[in-house]
Amino acid sequence: MNEKELLQIIKAISQRTGFTGSGDDAAVLKSSSQSAATSTVVSTDQFIENTHFTWQQMSPFDVGYKGTVQALSDLAAMAAAPQALLCSVAWPATQNKKIVEVFKGIEKACLDYQTPLVGGDITRSQAEQTYLDFTVIGQSAKPVLQSGAKHGDILAVSGPIGSSLAGFRCLKENIDSPLLVAAFRQPKAQIQKALTLNAQGLITSMTDISDSLSQCLFHLSEQSQCGFHIELEKIPRTKDLERLCTEHSWPLKHFLLYGGEDYELLLTLPNTITDQQLLDHGLTAIGQAYEGPNTFSENKKTENLQEVGWDPFIL
Repeated sequence: MNEKELLQIIKAISQRTGFTGSGDDAAVLKSSSQSAATSTVVSTDQFIENTHFTWQQMSPFDVGYKGTVQALSDLAAMAAAPQALLCSVAWPATQNKKIVEVFKGIEKACLDYQTPLVGGDITRSQAEQTYLDFTVIGQSAKPVLQSGAKHGDILAVSGPIGSSLAGFRCLKENIDSPLLVAAFRQPKAQIQKALTLNAQGLITSMTDISDSLSQCLFHLSEQSQCGFHIELEKIPRTKDLERLCTEHSWPLKHFLLYGGEDYELLLTLPNTITDQQLLDHGLTAIGQAYEGPNTFSENKKTENLQEVGWDPFIL
């Protein structure tokens, strides 16, 4: 069983128990009060040693920082302003000193994104791994869902893709590339950009690029019931990524389409949006929604896009 298959089972249980959400990045909880102007948006993320991180590749500070940011990114994906963070941690006694540094990383991320740490739970782990669980709570007057894309919408991203996977590979192969390694260890949640775009009514659907551009595109496609075509050469990437791909014969396409943990926004916008508006908001148009399968073009050749990305169930 892979992650997608299990999520379908969980989604069915969720619906049978009374929740009508449709599988977005976070749950939207409607207020029982008709006068309520905003909805509460909630999400949770696990960050587990040897599944999501290792101490050899990340410092304890980075673990706390990245774990917090990846949870907050789910709020960005819904255009929700963060209100609070809860963090639960279980760790073996051998890692007592590391946990103090982990919480320093959590503190820095909370300060960076103006989100208070309001609670959680701590306990001793009988296993050898450290387990972290982050729950974020946000507010949004109009949460953005994955289901709003329409044929003809512009597909865009908020920043360069592939840097996190490249940073991970640099660490594995002992390649010196500080900017790419920083993209892996301390990513950024695009909260303010999402809030600004949503306030201007420019977004029709959105998610964050956590697993891979490919997988996240398939999520939008499934929820919105439309296909997408991507022009590979339009996907933004850093010069460092291009340089390393050239120097080490790495397949650039793999990093752009199938790398994960970039936490940039993947969103659709009405086809009336102008090039100047895209530029003003730091967005790059990479394709379009249409009636057909998910495809990409490279060197004027079109291929079907594969739903490939990180899956914790097939490590």
